[in-house]
Amino acid sequence: MATFAGSTATDTGTVAYGLGTQSFEREAIDVSVIEVPLDILTDIGTNPADGPPLNFVNGNVFTGVFMDQGQPDWFENFHVIPRLFEFGNILSTQTAPVLVFSGFRKEFRTWSAFVNNAGAGTTLLNIPALPATMNPLEGYSMTLEVTTNGNPSVDDDLAFIFDFGGTTITVPISLNRIVLFPVLPEIPYRERLQFNTDMLFHEDGGEQRISVRKNPRQIFEWNIRIDDGTFDRSRMDALMFDWQGRTWGVPMWHEATALTADAAIGALTISVVSTADADYRVGGLVMIYQDSQVFDVQTIASVTSTTITLTNATLAAYSSGTLVSPLRTGNMRQRTSSSRFISGDQSLDVEFRILDNDANLADTAAFGTHNGKVLLDTCNIIRGGGLSEDLQRKLIVLDNQTGITYQDSPWTASRRGYPLTLRSNSKTELWNLRKLMHAFRGRQVSFYVPTFLKDLLPDADLVSASQDLNIVNVGYTQFVNAKQPKNKIWVKFTDGTTIIRTITSSVVTTATRETLTLDAVWGVDKTVAEIEKISYLEEIRFDRDEINFDYNLGERQVHISAPVISVLD
Repeated sequence: MATFAGSTATDTGTVAYGLGTQSFEREAIDVSVIEVPLDILTDIGTNPADGPPLNFVNGNVFTGVFMDQGQPDWFENFHVIPRLFEFGNILSTQTAPVLVFSGFRKEFRTWSAFVNNAGAGTTLLNIPALPATMNPLEGYSMTLEVTTNGNPSVDDDLAFIFDFGGTTITVPISLNRIVLFPVLPEIPYRERLQFNTDMLFHEDGGEQRISVRKNPRQIFEWNIRIDDGTFDRSRMDALMFDWQGRTWGVPMWHEATALTADAAIGALTISVVSTADADYRVGGLVMIYQDSQVFDVQTIASVTSTTITLTNATLAAYSSGTLVSPLRTGNMRQRTSSSRFISGDQSLDVEFRILDNDANLADTAAFGTHNGKVLLDTCNIIRGGGLSEDLQRKLIVLDNQTGITYQDSPWTASRRGYPLTLRSNSKTELWNLRKLMHAFRGRQVSFYVPTFLKDLLPDADLVSASQDLNIVNVGYTQFVNAKQPKNKIWVKFTDGTTIIRTITSSVVTTATRETLTLDAVWGVDKTVAEIEKISYLEEIRFDRDEINFDYNLGERQVHISAPVISVLD
């Protein structure tokens, strides 16, 4: 606590301000002993969410006593608190406290005018009739209200003019008005993550891969259907007419949760089923959505596992079960196509490029590892009836167009490419795969995946203390000879267990048998009949920087796909 001591004034007096004294002249002003928390005195406040350090307010008239704290210009000056308004993205009405204060200790001054350069949709509430007299060490406590109606982007100031032009204080204000895209997309829909990798190739097929984009770009492709004669149809027509080239609020429908309790008008904290497996960001946006006409979009102040605290109070009341979702901001592409049906109903194809996808979600904790890299040992999903593959090898051809041609390769082996498709069947699985895609960063990071094929055929039982694997002679020693990526095997047994081993060498033992030497003993005894398959464990990477998320049943079934290729690192 800081104590302000004083006495009934005569012609002169002295006031102790906690850390020192200051002499001044007084005329019949009584300064009584006041105890004020020190944090109020030392933190005048620059954040609109914090508000001014109010001590005494009667109506909207503010009376306060402030500590000098090395600010010799505080007294005998006018003050507007805060000195900056950064509202960010506005999708619903936002408010912030404002204090206009006279630091003059004995003079009566005048607040003569207020100029709102931010334009329509920005209003200073509870402002006194101007010009207004300002008593010594008093001011006015007000509220700045910003609504969704007005210029799409504001970067200007609010001007507070005192003593009829004697002093002007300008307070910068910035905001972006955003319109919520209010209609749920039809299923299926697609999301794309776009990374950017700089590839440096070695002559022998090795690679150096450098990620040149901090976080992936995020794009959504939606199809929406709207019925003629409805609010959604008329609203969407008006929005697309004027707002197509501007910023939209894009709900993350696949990360939605629900309220577990009613939320009244003016609520600052809402209770939800869970905030897990979703990208709720402090300082980011959250949507509470009843329908396209009743919703709130607010900024997140803090998050727990089951609650979300908002920086501004809700504008509507919501019942338990109402949908709650993270909200991103995005732009539409230049052209948007639509189809009009005989009934008058309409189908609209929209594409959003997300603007605030600035979070690195990379996390591989939900997945197994081998040799320090992620191991994906779930089957590759085949969609469309087949899995196309190709083999790539760099070739050098010598041909003088008159004689025999000569061809060779500087690579030690061919590289196999194919489409990799992973599937999630729950919100948690989807979240884990999303974090994994952030960790792989498109083409940059390699990982291990079994072929899930019977690549090698066992020719003898496995012995616990042995490091040997006897297989049918398929030419492994002659053609492969433990070269990457066919130098690791993934052995699956009929009881569901698996073992991974690295092949260190191989030899042809008979015309029908090859013996592979492994990096470790088996540790188990298994018969040939108990070996379900021996697959190569290939080190691979994505072969493009764009990853597709196909939402077939919302978050309940999502396919994540992109082509992959084996590496020769």
